[in-house]
Amino acid sequence: MTDHIDRAATQVRHTGRSGQAVHQLLAATSVDGMGRQYRTECHRYLYADEGAVLTTAPADCADCADASIETGGRR
Repeated sequence: MTDHIDRAATQVRHTGRSGQAVHQLLAATSVDGMGRQYRTECHRYLYADEGAVLTTAPADCADCADASIETGGRR
């Protein structure tokens, strides 16, 4: 059974060298041997074992916003 955050989250947060960014979540998968990975609207792959977590916080990644505008909000 999935957690509520798995069903409600539409973003993924990652804290890296350049600070913390919240990305628009496009897809989440579990890959054998790799754990959970998240594909973002800006075509990045973020990994849970590297600190990426699901969130309901608003996305602040400018590249995700630009990608969403280019596709007319379609995924």
